[in-house]
Amino acid sequence: VTPFNAELRNRRPAALFNLWLQTNFTTEQIQAGTLTSLTANPSGDGVKNLIKYAMGFNPLTPLTATNQASLLQIAGSTGGVGSVIFEIPSTPSADVTIIVQASSSFATWSEIARRAGGGSWTGTADVFTGSPTLDGTRFPILVTEPATPVYGRRFYRLSFLSTP
Repeated sequence: VTPFNAELRNRRPAALFNLWLQTNFTTEQIQAGTLTSLTANPSGDGVKNLIKYAMGFNPLTPLTATNQASLLQIAGSTGGVGSVIFEIPSTPSADVTIIVQASSSFATWSEIARRAGGGSWTGTADVFTGSPTLDGTRFPILVTEPATPVYGRRFYRLSFLSTP
């Protein structure tokens, strides 16, 4: 699992994203636009603004190892069933859709779970929301694929859509 393989689909930033920009960047930085686009990486850690916005991270600070682990990690595999876990903010961004994708090769990806804003999870995978973290700011999400078909090897990634 490589959490930084997250796919970004560019659309016009929504009003809530613009508020996040105003909270984290100066007026001059916003006007220049080089650090504030959905795909910009102002901290230089390889994680784009849309991902940091969706996951509740500061765009100017490189992710710590703990923050990186909250993006996506293997939760286990039993009898060909794969599971991944990641954490989302307790208050998800209403203008972001999170998509979990799976692949047996890196050539073709299939959507197995989707959540628009604070809505319900949809898709073929079973999704379980765990108890909040100790500080109450994040919730773990466990995504498990159905038992069939049995895969020899499985890859997962998160994809984010900005929805105006």
